[in-house]
Amino acid sequence: LELRRELALGHYQAANLLAAAGRPPEAEKLYGLAIIHFQNLAADFPKVTIYRDDLIDSHFYLGDLLQATGRYQEAEKAFSRAAELNPENPRHVYRPALLYLRSGNTDEYRRLCRMCVERLESDNPDKIIAAGICCKLGPDALSDYSRLLSLVEKAVATQPKNRHYLGIQANLLYRSGHFAEAAK
Repeated sequence: LELRRELALGHYQAANLLAAAGRPPEAEKLYGLAIIHFQNLAADFPKVTIYRDDLIDSHFYLGDLLQATGRYQEAEKAFSRAAELNPENPRHVYRPALLYLRSGNTDEYRRLCRMCVERLESDNPDKIIAAGICCKLGPDALSDYSRLLSLVEKAVATQPKNRHYLGIQANLLYRSGHFAEAAK
């Protein structure tokens, strides 16, 4: 069992190194092998969550690689797979949302933004801010920003001098039409 994970991790880590070294074809092949191994491990041992987490990360970084090489449709599929496996993490929703926005598919972008905010929990400021980043990218990401703005306000309260958090809050206030508040 440990040997199977070590093999999958070896493919995954080698893929990361190859991607960083500017060798996308070899990295893509190894990400594919890692995904196959992690899928098998996750299916054989569904209660061992680390296999699922490794699978999600493999899809996510494959998506990064494909996006960096301009293969946006394939990247969209890899990011979407990561988001399907872990829709609670805004980071996994952010990337496919960005690709949909880039390609002009604003309906799908908005759907992912709604999904991201609906599943958002109020106790993790970093995830709240990640959702805010996703929803600030395009116009009319949400029809109602009130829940997200409330959560972002709570996140800002945890780090009131964090310029990044404050910037996200200002962008969202602007996007939601609260221009005077955004300017503060």
